[in-house]
Amino acid sequence: MITIGDQPNLDGGPDHTVCPGQAVILDATGAASYVWSNNEPNGSSFFPEIGVSELIVTGFSTEGCSNTDTIQITVTEDCNPE
Repeated sequence: MITIGDQPNLDGGPDHTVCPGQAVILDATGAASYVWSNNEPNGSSFFPEIGVSELIVTGFSTEGCSNTDTIQITVTEDCNPE
């Protein structure tokens, strides 16, 4: 017997523009478990470096199916976050 599960309806959350030293909280939803490309746990906060970076989150359903989403984080020195 083979069971085919659905991909999770994964949402990595919004893109972020922050000032240097400002924390970003990684808050993906829609899956049973998550793995972020920067190895931070879901729901944690971290302090990104100055510049633009993309983080990929992979979400897994309870059946082991996966899906990915990407967020962009911009740390700007002019400190006028959007």
